[in-house]
Amino acid sequence: MLAELQIMDRLREFDPILVGTIPIGIDLPESDLDIICCVSDFKEYQEVITERLGSISTLKFSCEPGKAEAAESLVVQFTYKDWLFELFAQPVPTVLQNGFRHMVVEHRILNILGDEARQSIISLKQSGVKTEPAFAKLLGIEGDPFQQLLLLSDWCDDELRTFLNNKIIGGLQDMNEKNQLIEQYSAWINFIKVLEEQKEEFWNQPLGEGKWSVRDVVSHIMKWDKYFFEEAIRKVSEGEELTVKHLDYNVFNEQAKQYGRTCSIQELVEQTKTNRQTLIDHIQSLSDDQYDKEYTDADGHPFQTAVFMKDFIWHDQHHMKQIQPLLNNQ
Repeated sequence: MLAELQIMDRLREFDPILVGTIPIGIDLPESDLDIICCVSDFKEYQEVITERLGSISTLKFSCEPGKAEAAESLVVQFTYKDWLFELFAQPVPTVLQNGFRHMVVEHRILNILGDEARQSIISLKQSGVKTEPAFAKLLGIEGDPFQQLLLLSDWCDDELRTFLNNKIIGGLQDMNEKNQLIEQYSAWINFIKVLEEQKEEFWNQPLGEGKWSVRDVVSHIMKWDKYFFEEAIRKVSEGEELTVKHLDYNVFNEQAKQYGRTCSIQELVEQTKTNRQTLIDHIQSLSDDQYDKEYTDADGHPFQTAVFMKDFIWHDQHHMKQIQPLLNNQ
């Protein structure tokens, strides 16, 4: 795509460098192409960009004022064949810009830690964590992740390797398992996005003779998400005693079904996505001790976050398998 557009040649006098997640292999399908440029005259740069790229796509310009720790910048965004390009310009040599320094130190970290760390970063990003915060999460670094990674970028390989060995080796496998569970637990949101595109007739049809409708299934999962967040996961996150307890499933599910029939499909979809994402965000933010600890629920039974996720991942998959044939018929 870069060669086809000849973008580097078009930007040649601005010392362009492709940075971000794609060059170091931690990109997601929705990742954009980030190119940094060294620019001293923003007005002239804007005229050049408009002349050379304006016929390709609509250009969106935005300017960020300079701060104590960063120079003024100009960002140009455009789309070419479904790829989002972002050109980031500063009056700073490109090899000294933060975007380049972040990418290089992240590449060095991944080379030292290996593929397991790479997969952990990808899993964190899939769950909604941005790149630099994902590295900080992986390494257990507190404070501003952008500044902390810049500090690491000044270390030699031996210093960096010693730091990483002390921080991560031994604990990476457990973190990777957590991220994999979160990724599987997030699949329900993606499935709901597919269902969201279907007409109301689809939502109201039963899964089989005498079975629940799609609307009923989604509504009861949404209500269970809301219940377990309020009575368990939020309590874990805030260090409070758990109030989750055994409920009469038939009564709870019947009430959930009736609720789903009183709201619109769009309202049900939004509540479903929001409740699941809230659970994911809170689980993602748990410390290792909070995540691993075995709690006691209101009935005196053990409760552990990983076990909770595993149970509901199975529950999600059970219902998705029921609904999938209806989607295939569409």
